[in-house]
Amino acid sequence: IVDALQAPAQCHQIPVLLDAGIGIAPITQQCEDRDGMEWMRRAVAAADTARRRPGRHGWYEPDVDAAQRRAFLLLASLAQALQSDDELSLHLQPRIELPSGRCGSAEALLRWRHPLLGDVAPAEFIPLAEKTALMASLSLWVMRAALRVLACTRDLDFSLSFNVTARDLESAGFMDALLHSLQAQAIEPQRVQLEFTESVLIEQPEEVLQQLLRAHQAGIAIAIDDFGTGYSNWVYLTQIPASIVKLDRSLVHRAASGTREALLVQSVVGLANELGYQVAAEGIETAEQLVQACAWGCVEAQGYFIARPMPAAVFKEWFHDTQQKVSVV
Repeated sequence: IVDALQAPAQCHQIPVLLDAGIGIAPITQQCEDRDGMEWMRRAVAAADTARRRPGRHGWYEPDVDAAQRRAFLLLASLAQALQSDDELSLHLQPRIELPSGRCGSAEALLRWRHPLLGDVAPAEFIPLAEKTALMASLSLWVMRAALRVLACTRDLDFSLSFNVTARDLESAGFMDALLHSLQAQAIEPQRVQLEFTESVLIEQPEEVLQQLLRAHQAGIAIAIDDFGTGYSNWVYLTQIPASIVKLDRSLVHRAASGTREALLVQSVVGLANELGYQVAAEGIETAEQLVQACAWGCVEAQGYFIARPMPAAVFKEWFHDTQQKVSVV
């Protein structure tokens, strides 16, 4: 059957490739099978999974089905969470300047406490949201929440960064909302940083670049996040009005595995500095990594060794307590 479905189907004399998957599910004697269509749902779930496998066929797997049902529940709940006052929140993770140890900026990280499932990790629900129209609403929620934090911390000298997606930058809507909100709340644009990964430039590079230029011209800092895990095309990246490169935690950790890896990271940081970027090291978990990041020429560091993400109220206390810190090295 799979072989037969590999042949293209003719549509108006155009050969169209089929994406077939065969799901196999037992029909049991349980009530939901006799009186409902639960058996059909299981077969369809198995077929969806089979499409991603070389053989294009497979048995129903309860664990895979459970994960798909959880994903559906999360997406349905996320729409409600966006309208709720007590489910979504921002935690702030400080970034310290090197070698002084002073906190000059922080990253806003989204948190979700589901009323039934408890804390749901961003790594689970954000990729799901990115496949739907919910991501645009989620990005606007994060932006507005971040500006509320800045409005409540006017007495603190730090900037706040948050992540934007490709969809946020593929049209003018998100940037219009951000610039309008900054003006309406009288927040200095210099206190805002936008973080994005290199992949956002792939789909619509011209429109994305235009929106980044608008942010740059307004005084908003641009940071390239997770640097070293994507394309890292230096010629490509020099066209972006970015001033900050955030070295991915995987590079920081790999540098401890050998001389060759350490030399690679040192070269990346050196080249970024030569091109005028400020380099921030992510994923700092030990004192040795912090000292090494400083020796490489990184100007900022972020990670659990410095501080874990914390609610805004706790961050304010942490900020006041750490301003008198001595130098890192």
